[in-house]
Amino acid sequence: MDTKLLKTFLEVTKTRHSGRAGESLYLTQSTVSFQIRQLETRLGTILFARHRNNIHLTAAGERLIAYAESLINTWLQAKEEISHRSLNTEFLIGPTISIWEGCLINWIQLIYQKHKEHSS
Repeated sequence: MDTKLLKTFLEVTKTRHSGRAGESLYLTQSTVSFQIRQLETRLGTILFARHRNNIHLTAAGERLIAYAESLINTWLQAKEEISHRSLNTEFLIGPTISIWEGCLINWIQLIYQKHKEHSS
């Protein structure tokens, strides 16, 4: 599922106008309309009833709101968790024996004690 379609759906739901939704999302009105049609096609249902300058949600559109919000929030949480985990990288030290014995052993032990959750 492409979350941009859901974001567009939620913005149109909020503004009730594809032009204003486009301004908020930095998209053209035609792009917003196209994305809504794509979402409707994928779901196999009409999400908005359109009458001249009046757009309102259908029953299916009303039901989709909670799912769209939940999916976007879940995706954002996953991205944050994955990117946070990917920041943890290995730390390799290759000192000479004299430096290792002189000071690095104590330093490494302090690091392990302070960051036990990261040691493996």
